[in-house]
Amino acid sequence: MTKVLTQPQAEAVYRAMHAMNNVGATIKASIPPAEEGGRWVHVEECADSGQITLTTGLRRVACYSNQSAFAAAYGLAMNQIDKKPAVWDLVGMLLVLDKRLLIVLPLIIFAPYFLDKFF
Repeated sequence: MTKVLTQPQAEAVYRAMHAMNNVGATIKASIPPAEEGGRWVHVEECADSGQITLTTGLRRVACYSNQSAFAAAYGLAMNQIDKKPAVWDLVGMLLVLDKRLLIVLPLIIFAPYFLDKFF
């Protein structure tokens, strides 16, 4: 079967499928063309059967029986893709999500120093 998606696109779809699995949902996504003049690829996972269908317009261009078959077709393994972010990446994400942490986090980090020095 020919590959419709590029490798980065397939990895992103596979990550999204696994993220949706965590909340008991399936994926339905539209992927922009990888090259000039290409067509959008629509990826849909059937909730009942788990079948993954890739279409462009009204034409079905690829079909996989499940997520494992999709992964095998693109040479993906979840243990390679689902890496946990480093601690500093997590801290950075928290700081972006909640600006109050910019004030509170230094207080937490340096609290032992100030407590020892002044008390």
